[in-house]
Amino acid sequence: MCENIDFDELVIDYLSGNLRGVRVRTFLDMIDADERYARRFDELNRLYACSLMPHFEAARGRNWNLLHRRMKRASVKKFPVLWWLYVAAALLIGIVSGIGFSIWSNGDAQDQMLCEVVVPEGSRTSLTLPDSSTVWLNSGSRLSYTKDFGRKNRNISLCGEGFFDVRRDERHPFVVSMDDLKVKVLGTVFNVCAEKNRDAVFVDLVKGKVEVMSENGESLVLAPGQRAVLDRSTGKLAKSQSGPFVSDWVRGRMAFVNSPVTDILERLQKHFGVKIEVLDARLSEERFTGSIDLGLPLDEILDYLDVDEKYSVTMNGGVVYIASGSRNGY
Repeated sequence: MCENIDFDELVIDYLSGNLRGVRVRTFLDMIDADERYARRFDELNRLYACSLMPHFEAARGRNWNLLHRRMKRASVKKFPVLWWLYVAAALLIGIVSGIGFSIWSNGDAQDQMLCEVVVPEGSRTSLTLPDSSTVWLNSGSRLSYTKDFGRKNRNISLCGEGFFDVRRDERHPFVVSMDDLKVKVLGTVFNVCAEKNRDAVFVDLVKGKVEVMSENGESLVLAPGQRAVLDRSTGKLAKSQSGPFVSDWVRGRMAFVNSPVTDILERLQKHFGVKIEVLDARLSEERFTGSIDLGLPLDEILDYLDVDEKYSVTMNGGVVYIASGSRNGY
């Protein structure tokens, strides 16, 4: 390890959102280059993840104030084409907006009434389940459970991505069901990504122990810091190490190490609820290492990704287009 740099200080600044400038690149390069740094980050990140839920509840008021300040600062003259992104980003990031909650009957039995939470694209939300477990749901996710949840069972269905902090109850295992995978736990902290447009389903364990079961009968048990990956094309279930940035989305950040820019744009599309069209094939060859604050407007994030200033961004008919040329296209 590099003795001249306080890595723990970098981690703390990163987790608190205070890492800026060249220190971001230094931090990510250290993790990428030395497994000991990656393990240390994973250790500190797990400790931090266990305290995420109270942190987010306390942050809601601050996020509303931030929304009002951003709306006041939004300037049509400064960015005549993408000015609306300032308002959209402020409305969609870090606050609970437009969350759908419904209760409907699935037959005559009272206990079979279904509770469903739907998160629109561009939003995130948290909720406390009847058994006092806490769930954070990412953009475009859907979660449902029956009215007898917590009394007769703790079975829920998930489509999308969720971060779970499950209260321990040995009499009633907590089961998360997706189209092609189930996760069974007693009490733990874990992340599930089962988005429809992905080729694989990911389960990352932060704390405790979980059993992951596929439709074809395969199963495996995860320890903290491990990931289960289900390949949807083959149905195969495999185990690997979790990445260091699994729960970043919960804190409103995305971090990448040598990731294709086109993959990042796909995630930004979903997060902001907009369509992004790439008109220059060269962009598929670009890669990016860095940390993105999703509280920023989309045009600032795209400007940050374009470190060599090779592309222009325009908007037409509600679609964001990225092409070769000067940034003056803004």
